[in-house]
Amino acid sequence: MLRTFDKMQEQINGLETDYIKLLTYDLPPNFTDVYQSRSYPRFCTILSGEKEVIIDQSSPLVYSQNQHLLLPPHSNVLMKMEKPTKALVLELNHDLIEQVLRKTPLDKAGQDKLKKSVHHDVQVGYNHQGIAEELLKIYQLSTMKSGGQTFLIDLAAQKLVYELVQDQQVQEMLQTRYPAKIERMIDYIEEMIHEKINLEQLAKDNHMSAASLTQLFKKHTGMLPLAFIKCRKMQLASSYLKEHSVTEVAFMLGFESLSHFIRVFRETYGLTPKQYQLHRS
Repeated sequence: MLRTFDKMQEQINGLETDYIKLLTYDLPPNFTDVYQSRSYPRFCTILSGEKEVIIDQSSPLVYSQNQHLLLPPHSNVLMKMEKPTKALVLELNHDLIEQVLRKTPLDKAGQDKLKKSVHHDVQVGYNHQGIAEELLKIYQLSTMKSGGQTFLIDLAAQKLVYELVQDQQVQEMLQTRYPAKIERMIDYIEEMIHEKINLEQLAKDNHMSAASLTQLFKKHTGMLPLAFIKCRKMQLASSYLKEHSVTEVAFMLGFESLSHFIRVFRETYGLTPKQYQLHRS
C-alpha cells in the first residue's frame, strides 16, 4: 500500500488494467497532503477511517466507510485525516465509461439510489449493495496473482460504472470531457508549472485573446486560469517542502520573491511554509 499521494509513487505502484488504475493507501493519523486527479475521473472510497477533503478551494466535506467520492479530472484536493485511514482509489479511463454508456440501458427508476451532496461536479455517495459487491471483487482480485486477474478486474469495473451511472448526475459528470483546446492548455500549464506562466503567450498560442481564454477556461474547469495555476503550484509546494528548504521551493516553482511565495502558501493552507514543515515533522 502507498503511504503518500505522490505522482511518481502512484506510477510505480498502481495496478493498471485496460480500463482502470487501482491504488491503495495506508495513511497514518494526522496526515495532510494535496493531490490532483489529472486526466481521468477518480472513484475514491474508504476501507477504514475517515477523510476530510477540500476540492478546488470549496467547502470541506467528510466521507468515511461505505461512502465514496467521485472526482472530475484535474481536481485539486487538500485532504486531512485525524485517524489512521486505508483508502482505495480507482482511476476510470474514458474507454471504460464510453463502453458502459454505449452498451447498457440506464435504469431511470433507480436514479435516486445514491444519496449525495454535490459540490460543483463532485459527487459523494453511499456504496449501496451493487457498488459494494463490485468494489469487494476488485479489491480481492487486486491481491491475487492469476492469469485472468486484469480481465476479471475490468469486468467488475464495468459493472461498478454501470451501478454508478444509474444516477443521472453521476452519468453527466463521468461523460464530461474537456475540449481538446482546454486539454492542451492544461498540458501546457503542467509543462511550465516551474516557470512564471505567461497567459498572454498561452492565449496567443491558441489564437485567442487573454479575455477569451479566461472565459473559456473558467467555463469548462470552473476555475480562472490563474487560480488553477496557483492551486497546482501549491500542490507541488506542499510536496517539495518535505525535502527542500522554503527558499529552494519558492524558486523551483518560479516565484519572483520568497515573500510572494510565503504569502500565497499561507493564503492557501493557513500556515506559512515553515510552519507546514514543522507540522509534518
